[in-house]
Amino acid sequence: MATWGGRLVATAALLPAPLVLAALAALAGCAGTQVDRAMGVRADVGRLPAVAEVSVAGPSADRGAQVAVTVRSGAGVGEVARVARGVAEAGGDGGWSTYRLELREADHPEDLLVGDEAFATGGARSAVEAFRRTSDALLGPLTWTVAPGSTTVAVDAGGGLAHDVQEAARTAYGDRTTTWRFVAGAGTVLVDGRVGPAEQELVERVQRSVASPALPVPADHWWLEARDDHVLLDLEVALPGAPVAGADLVPERYADAVGRLAGTALDAVRGGRPRLAVPLWLRLREGADVFAWWRSDRPPVPGRDPLGRGWDRWLHHLTAS
Repeated sequence: MATWGGRLVATAALLPAPLVLAALAALAGCAGTQVDRAMGVRADVGRLPAVAEVSVAGPSADRGAQVAVTVRSGAGVGEVARVARGVAEAGGDGGWSTYRLELREADHPEDLLVGDEAFATGGARSAVEAFRRTSDALLGPLTWTVAPGSTTVAVDAGGGLAHDVQEAARTAYGDRTTTWRFVAGAGTVLVDGRVGPAEQELVERVQRSVASPALPVPADHWWLEARDDHVLLDLEVALPGAPVAGADLVPERYADAVGRLAGTALDAVRGGRPRLAVPLWLRLREGADVFAWWRSDRPPVPGRDPLGRGWDRWLHHLTAS
């Protein structure tokens, strides 16, 4: 705003005083109109029977309007869906073409249901039902984001990762438009569609193995993706003496230190029943340096590593041993 204001003052010095005053009055009028519209939306939404609290921020130059609603305890699914429709009607009356809606329930304020202007007419009731069922089952705080053509279920699982993945599987929620995201300390898990028995077992194997203090070089952080077309395990390796210069990070010096972690990671993604019927990928990194990459569906790609250190071939041979 200060920069914008500076430009306005510099321009104003070149304009006759009446034009400057008219421009400032117009700007003040626009700002006042936005505030009035936001206050009107807040008043309309606040009158809905199921609403306990509401806050509204009108649109600005860098974002759309935002509406945050807390629904009173004991409100039914239909009542919560009607809140979404009421926000859509109030936003339309206020001239808003787009907005972000955040819904919380008074008895579960840590869980959040997020939608946009299409949410009210795009299956709000079924989304509320699934959100509530999942919220009741999981330990970690939940952020459920509905967008046209996609739903993302983000869970801050903390120390309850195994429990929350298991309960997510029991809900049987998800289709090709769904992505589950679990964050737990040093680990992050992404699952496309439903969380099934194979994904559940995969998460358990990875969690209990790659960060184990029994490893001479464990993973500092790990990222697991169970996608529709592949499974990826990405490991941030806790190398001795880190950070290590890229040119010095070669198999001749570090293969013994990295070998047990790599073997453990391969066992985690390749083992278990039922087996995963998609290509398996393993990446090892030190910071932003992805020094080793293996894929079950193709041999090492020459030139993938610009430093040509030979880690991809080393990892490929390890998988065959």
